[in-house]
Amino acid sequence: MQMNSSQTTVFTNIPETLLTKILNNTNSLPDLAQYCLVCKSWNGLTKPLLRSRYAAKISDIPGAITNIIYYTDSVADLAKLRLVCKSWNAIAEPLMFRGRIKIKSSYAALALYGHLYKQPSYGKFIKYLHFDDDYIPMTIQRGLLNLSFTPNMERITGEIDDDDFYLMMNSIADKSRDKFDKLEAIPHPSYYSVVYNLTLLNFKSTLQEIIYSLRDESDEEFSPGWDFSSKFESFVNLVKLELEADLEAVFDLEGTLIGCSRLQELTLKAHFNDKVHVKSEVEAWAPSNVKIVDTVRKLVIARECRSDLLEYLLFKYPNTSTIDIDAARPLITANNNLHRTLNAIKTVRYHKVKIAVNTGNLIESLRFLIADGIRFRLNEDKETETVCIEISNLL
Repeated sequence: MQMNSSQTTVFTNIPETLLTKILNNTNSLPDLAQYCLVCKSWNGLTKPLLRSRYAAKISDIPGAITNIIYYTDSVADLAKLRLVCKSWNAIAEPLMFRGRIKIKSSYAALALYGHLYKQPSYGKFIKYLHFDDDYIPMTIQRGLLNLSFTPNMERITGEIDDDDFYLMMNSIADKSRDKFDKLEAIPHPSYYSVVYNLTLLNFKSTLQEIIYSLRDESDEEFSPGWDFSSKFESFVNLVKLELEADLEAVFDLEGTLIGCSRLQELTLKAHFNDKVHVKSEVEAWAPSNVKIVDTVRKLVIARECRSDLLEYLLFKYPNTSTIDIDAARPLITANNNLHRTLNAIKTVRYHKVKIAVNTGNLIESLRFLIADGIRFRLNEDKETETVCIEISNLL
């Protein structure tokens, strides 16, 4: 918080006895460090207090203070500590880079780039870098990657539609003497990319999370020349998958998911071109064609939700305890689809559901919901002429 001159005068006019009492009752090391910076009189009272508490000069950095600085997780507190003196800065400043760094704007990206350019050795401290949705020039993204992508990196996340970015990742890793054996997640493009596929394979032994799209740049359906889904089995640590795809039939999904045998969470953003299969057809097909995975605990479904999809997924992942559905495509209410959809959802312990129905089907849907005793909320979207039905038993 910035203070103007009048505010500073008020603070410096506090009686010394009262100020001493305030300081003596302050147990927070970061707060004491900040008090040193208010003015000369505060600094004169606070520094001796710090010295007496830690039995050494601040610039000597006793082991106790070093440990306090090292185990401080708050970036804001580290920023205060580094301002006390040069010795504290030498410890605190590099540690500011070890937490999650979220790049929210081009300005923030440039600021971080400038800092790392001046102190390139700090790049090795960065473990988690996230690029937010705001537009950031590709040259800056690549510049940050060049300065921060080291074998200590654990996660780089966000949406990056730049093949050169992924080529640079591969190049840095290939030239490194040390293995990138800590990398759990990398950014993803919004569309299908062969270069991204190659990058995934380059880090397949460590990646725990993958976001994968089977859509092209024009957001249209297409058939990729490389069926990457056959490679999922080689990702031995993959526990979280987000898949976006347009498929001919619900049953085609098994061919993509069959290799993901260690998943704990699946997010599915899919559209299917076939009709909704009757329940007896799902029950006849699943036992001999579906590989059951008992490690999945959470399912997230977006874009489109339908009863045969839920029945298939809950057969494949029988230990699912949480399901989160937010489907923008209106639910088909014909052929008992709504009834089957809700029956499938109710078998999951925790559920949070948003499904859209066309206004013409609303009365029929409400009759069923009320008759079944389901508690729900309605939100109308006049532009799309749909009504969103919300059902949840999550707190």
